[in-house]
Amino acid sequence: MDTLAFVAAHEAFERQVLAADNCECDGWSARLVAAHVIGTDRLLTETAARILFGTKLMYGKPAIDDAEFLGSDAYLRAIVDSVGDRGGLLAELARSWVALVAIVSQLSPSDAATAVPARIVDGARVLVVGPVPFAGLLQTHARVHIPAHAVEVLEKTLTRTD
Repeated sequence: MDTLAFVAAHEAFERQVLAADNCECDGWSARLVAAHVIGTDRLLTETAARILFGTKLMYGKPAIDDAEFLGSDAYLRAIVDSVGDRGGLLAELARSWVALVAIVSQLSPSDAATAVPARIVDGARVLVVGPVPFAGLLQTHARVHIPAHAVEVLEKTLTRTD
């Protein structure tokens, strides 16, 4: 699979996180947004590994159905606390997408076409429920999800009150 979109999206996102540091506004801080992207990368990495090794996993299951964990403050704060300062956060962001790219690059076209049951939410809105090709999840993450969070972090930077 082509992984250039992941690399470009993550590099742009990391630049925004670096500029924002820990801007606090309504909703998540820039660090919590970064933790959310790290968590999503980890989940996609695990899903790709399970596809490669022939085991089943529902993208976002069971934890998303149980606790919407990729958006839960407890989970995100645990990531932030585990990585330490801004340098640690940026290093973990890099590790998360490098691992994702490493495993995604091993997927064959048929692996990428594997239908993965998914439940994707944005706040209270449920965007996707049901099987989707794994490649579609990956492309949405690279072309929509990460860029949307980069804009969110940029907006936090522009509206911060220091």
